Amino acid sequence: MSAEVFADDAALDDQGHIRALLEACGLPTMDLATSQPQFIVSCEEGRIIATGALQRCAGCSALLRSVAVAADARGRGLGQSIVRELERIALSEGIEWLTLLTQGAHAFFESLGYRVKRAVLGKPLCECLSDAVRPTRNNRNLVVMGFGHAALSGS
Repeated sequence: MSAEVFADDAALDDQGHIRALLEACGLPTMDLATSQPQFIVSCEEGRIIATGALQRCAGCSALLRSVAVAADARGRGLGQSIVRELERIALSEGIEWLTLLTQGAHAFFESLGYRVKRAVLGKPLCECLSDAVRPTRNNRNLVVMGFGHAALSGS
């Protein structure tokens, strides 16, 4: 059975299901109401099995965040499909740079072309991050990665 990726902003009714999936995957949720990321979802038989979001930052950059796949749906390329759809949306909205943070998916994002970065468009990365996802003593193992316009456009 194939899953369907919905590129439209996830419906308000889905927010509780999205939050539950993120929490099951160990991803932060406490800032979702204030940061208001633009979610997309992948569903199968009416159940959200994968999600991801873009959170606009100042200028032409965004945070790629909350990429999660249900444990029983992993290994089917859903994470890659979510990321690629978010990249497509980013390009269509004039976003030139995507930044993400990861603790356990460094190799996954690197395989998609993301690289470790310290600054985005000349600004420190922390200017784009909400308090819930900024590196701290408790999550100092975060790896900050970025993906620039040339890579986004396939150049």
